[in-house]
Amino acid sequence: MQEDIVKKTRPVIVFDLDDTLVDTSHVYWVARSDFVNVMADCGLDPSVVINKFEEIDGDNMNSMGFSPGRYGKSMKDTYQWLVQNSNLVASTRIETLVNHAGNLIFSRMPELIDGAQELLEWCYTRFDLILLTRGFPELQMKKIEVSNIGHYFSSIKIVSDKKVSDFREFILETGHSLRNAWVLGDSIKSDINPGIELGLKCILFVYTHHSYYWQQEYGKKPSGRFYLITGLRDAINVLQHPEKSRMVETIDDA
Repeated sequence: MQEDIVKKTRPVIVFDLDDTLVDTSHVYWVARSDFVNVMADCGLDPSVVINKFEEIDGDNMNSMGFSPGRYGKSMKDTYQWLVQNSNLVASTRIETLVNHAGNLIFSRMPELIDGAQELLEWCYTRFDLILLTRGFPELQMKKIEVSNIGHYFSSIKIVSDKKVSDFREFILETGHSLRNAWVLGDSIKSDINPGIELGLKCILFVYTHHSYYWQQEYGKKPSGRFYLITGLRDAINVLQHPEKSRMVETIDDA
């Protein structure tokens, strides 16, 4: 589909899901905490367990991407490493507890981030809303269903990894113009930079969790200017008055 056959003139916002609308990192933090506590009860230093787990999970992310089963595999791999390199003695009981921690990724659904409902309600009557999220389709749709936000979006697309081509194709195939599109997400790598490359108006939501930080995802440099918000309700002011809102080139400019 080409830009010259766009049918819709209403502006569109491409929303991200995880850690933009729903607090997915908290679920991962709970799962990792459960795993670390199991290892700590076995007499292991939590900091050693966390460092090894993050190292192994980073390696598994390179090969498995954002497969939801990756986290449980990383726990099992870390457990096996600890058995081989510490005084930890393998047992069926510990293996069962490790499996339980990994399965929390599937069984525990993230809650809406503060301000998400209010932002979607405000946007819904003024913009067309579409959702582009990466991950396992069944799990992503379950998050959307449990959080009761699916009705806000005219189209939902789930991909294995967000690329520039995914944004372009999604916007155009839903009948919108790239010139009239916004992107709102928490990742410079996966949301902001693809949007900047396409000439979209980009809003970076600086997601913060009290204890969890995705070492494999953050630290990327933006490739241009964007709007920055630290709370989802702040996006309303940007969308309502973009000409009055400040654009930045780095997070440090905030």
